[in-house]
Amino acid sequence: MSLNLSLKLLKNKQQKLAFAAFLAVAGLSLAIIFSTPGARSKNKSYYSGDAINYKNNLIIGSANMGQAEIFKLAGDRLTRISRINPPAAQFGSGSDFFNIAFSQENGRLYAYLVNGRYIFKYDLTSPDRPVLIDQEKDNSWDWLVGLYKNNGNIITIGSKGVKVWTPGLEVINAFNIIKDDYNNVQLSESGRNVFNIGKDVLENIDAITRKVTASSDLYLKNSHARHMFIDENKGEIYVADDKGVEKFNFNGKLLKSASFASGSGFDVVGTPGEAHVYATNGTSIMKIDRMTMRPIITVRAGIGGPNSWAMGLKVVRLGGREEVVVFNNSGILLLDNGLNKISSVVSTTKDDSPQEALFLNIDKNRAPGGSLVSLRGGGFMPGENLTIDFAGTKTQAAAGEDGRFVKVLQVPSVLPVKTDIKVSGQTSKLTYSLGFQIE
Repeated sequence: MSLNLSLKLLKNKQQKLAFAAFLAVAGLSLAIIFSTPGARSKNKSYYSGDAINYKNNLIIGSANMGQAEIFKLAGDRLTRISRINPPAAQFGSGSDFFNIAFSQENGRLYAYLVNGRYIFKYDLTSPDRPVLIDQEKDNSWDWLVGLYKNNGNIITIGSKGVKVWTPGLEVINAFNIIKDDYNNVQLSESGRNVFNIGKDVLENIDAITRKVTASSDLYLKNSHARHMFIDENKGEIYVADDKGVEKFNFNGKLLKSASFASGSGFDVVGTPGEAHVYATNGTSIMKIDRMTMRPIITVRAGIGGPNSWAMGLKVVRLGGREEVVVFNNSGILLLDNGLNKISSVVSTTKDDSPQEALFLNIDKNRAPGGSLVSLRGGGFMPGENLTIDFAGTKTQAAAGEDGRFVKVLQVPSVLPVKTDIKVSGQTSKLTYSLGFQIE
């Protein structure tokens, strides 16, 4: 059996390789499509997370660094107060956390985390001292990536579809909705409707019959996570496609739109009962009137600093007002309800994952023994040691900060033969080969 997935939601190439290892154990194969443009060394990106008001304190969490980070607003300053390190690797480097979701239960604060095979529950009642209280391994060979809270339950999105978990980590419902981006499926608050963003379409699925009851056209140029705002009381769904924010009713009818001047739609969030929603499109954060669908306020993502790109979005009511959390690529940005900057934190975790697809080039593909050839390649981890196997002769090399290398090799003095030149990364375990004719 073979799966061909783009896996754009997995945060880095190491996690994609972990999933490949997981599939190998499961007897499956995976064709991974890397979509990162160009080779460069950079810090990891903040693009998703969760936020909650716990005892009149704003708590923010993100798993985008591989470990879970917990932040707290103290005065007008956002401060990292704890980290939750992932468990020991079970599939290569696959122990990194993928997503985090907060839940307040009986006056205590909890954080749920997923890392592929496992779902974890941490007590965050003292947010600076997280305590692991439960974990569950999925025995159906599901690969859990997407995660959010819905009406007291926890929703995961994985390679085997969508699952509904109790706070006790028991699966009580499941939907056979297979997503290659592990996102873009949300249940209504009551759980009666499942909204699925497919290829240029928004589907409303009856949770009982599992049948599509309505569908709406979307314009989707880019494949990435898009959070919808669902107001079940008013029967309205707000979703950001790549033209703007679209407002539909539960019957699939387009009611109104707010157009984007540029960018690509990411998240829409709101507070039930409020007359506005918030949206991100990479370049900007917008506050939009729900009735007219006209922007009330628009600010550039760049107020968060260099290399900003507004993606994930959360809104939290704190002290009678809304505060808006933006996962802004180079950092996390906190805004008030007028979209004025309150505080921000920047990413300082270096991204050591490969930044492009593997490749090898050579200046000639045939030559006699003793000749010199120049081998060039890339797609490896920055700075990692490499082993080059040329017809049984092994040579060491090292990738640069961009994951690329150049090495002059002497063709082995052997009988004429068609062979391979194989390059292996000692840390990433990545390998790539090309053919060569020894004359």
